[in-house]
Amino acid sequence: MPIIIIGVISGFLFTHSLGYVHLFDWDEINFAESAREMIVSGNFERVQINFQPFWEKPPLFIWMQVLSMKLFGISEFASRFPNAIAGIITLISLYLIGTELRNSKFGMWWTICYGCSFLPHLYFKSGIIDPWFNLFIFLAFYFFIKHSTTKNSSYFIELSGLFLGLAVLTKGPVAILIVGCTIIAMAVFYVRLFKFRLNEILLLAFVTSLITLVWFGWEVYKNGFQFINEFISYQIRLATTKDAGHGGFLGYHIVILLLGCFPASIFLFSTKKYVWESDELAAVRKGMTMLLIIVIILFSIVKTKIIHYSSLAYFPISFLAAYSIKVILSEKYVPRLIRVMSLIIGISWSLLLIAIPVVGQNKSFLKWLTKNDAFASQNVNAQVDWPIWLIMPGVILLIGVISFFILSNNKTKLSFSLQILFISTLAAIQSITILFVPRIEKYSQLAAIDFYISKSIEQVPVETLYFKSYAQYFYGKCKPEYATNNKDSLIKNCRTGFYLVSKCTDKKKVIENYSAYVEVVSEINGFVFYKSRYFNK
Repeated sequence: MPIIIIGVISGFLFTHSLGYVHLFDWDEINFAESAREMIVSGNFERVQINFQPFWEKPPLFIWMQVLSMKLFGISEFASRFPNAIAGIITLISLYLIGTELRNSKFGMWWTICYGCSFLPHLYFKSGIIDPWFNLFIFLAFYFFIKHSTTKNSSYFIELSGLFLGLAVLTKGPVAILIVGCTIIAMAVFYVRLFKFRLNEILLLAFVTSLITLVWFGWEVYKNGFQFINEFISYQIRLATTKDAGHGGFLGYHIVILLLGCFPASIFLFSTKKYVWESDELAAVRKGMTMLLIIVIILFSIVKTKIIHYSSLAYFPISFLAAYSIKVILSEKYVPRLIRVMSLIIGISWSLLLIAIPVVGQNKSFLKWLTKNDAFASQNVNAQVDWPIWLIMPGVILLIGVISFFILSNNKTKLSFSLQILFISTLAAIQSITILFVPRIEKYSQLAAIDFYISKSIEQVPVETLYFKSYAQYFYGKCKPEYATNNKDSLIKNCRTGFYLVSKCTDKKKVIENYSAYVEVVSEINGFVFYKSRYFNK
């Protein structure tokens, strides 16, 4: 019965409003466009962008999106639907594993800690790769730990290899790096608890390789090592450079996880453990702790800093939070540090949600905030309605946080205070997806996307100039015959007409270089739209 309840509730939470807002550059549109191009071209073997090989990702997640688009049509809903399924499977898996490790209450708290925290929940309503990638890695790691505590067959090792191979097919061999580093660290620091034989590691490697060869082997057989070489070069670039300007300070992911995984993250500030901890639960607890440390270390070293790079940490964070909550409920005591952190982080989120509509009403203040960025300063010219009642999600969260702080000091109301905290957070999360994101999109990208959609019926190329985007391909319904890496050649030699889009900060450069070929059509919210002078002939 709990599984059905979790499935129904998570199914509703993760599928409603999936198509309510356009896909966002870069990642969401990138993957959706690759799926669309597979359908248009009929080439399902290779990932493409602009109908040219895209070396950055293997195809498993793109195949999921293709299947979804076959079912629902090419749309935002179809692009995000695979992750809604990942969300349902993830929460049910956490409940089942948690129940097996301890009992149904522990399984339910693990499910709640994951599903009712900000970033873990929101990622299941996105169209990015990471929810499936993280799920596969987690299952691979869990089954490896399970084998180490049972040792009765190779079944769990084989399952671990299966899911690790699927993770590699989803995003690449970084999955092997993460799991491998964590296993080695466990063997070193928990030598008495984790003892792995060489034949077990070899079996894991064999099964993983077997799964990955389903596609990587075929790719090499048919096209040689070009994809492998380009893919490796890309991974090295991510690790050693601030790719695409995505840099950050050393503790970037610690801050992101602490704030983004609220309220689960605040329960990490407890070091007590169960007095009745079983060997298997102890193994998973130590494994989850090590996985969290390894993820933070690895992605702190990587110079490219993007929020979802450390999203695998949502699993250990939610597990350790559920563990901490069970200790709290058994001892009827919430450590002062947890209560204080709930106020600091919870009030910060509340004030942010209250501030967004208040600031949105004050365009002059928005202009002042963006005065040093000409493009952003034009973005805020968008007409966006921010009624004052939109402060209510922030107010509800604030009430929930303060209620937890007060009631958690009362032993008889401790469980109730936890419920209030997570329910108020879940309400705030829903407000973000339904009320805030569509309005924020109007500032960031809507003007450009509306232009791409309006020109898609003309069956001519639409391109961006001097800034990177994938939106023109997906929403402009790019065709194979439009594909080109040479935009200069397109502008100077195209004889069918075309449209260009640039940011206002690059308008002067466009005019200086291409005034003989293009003319300005309009300027909206920081974007400048051009058409080919060929249309005038």
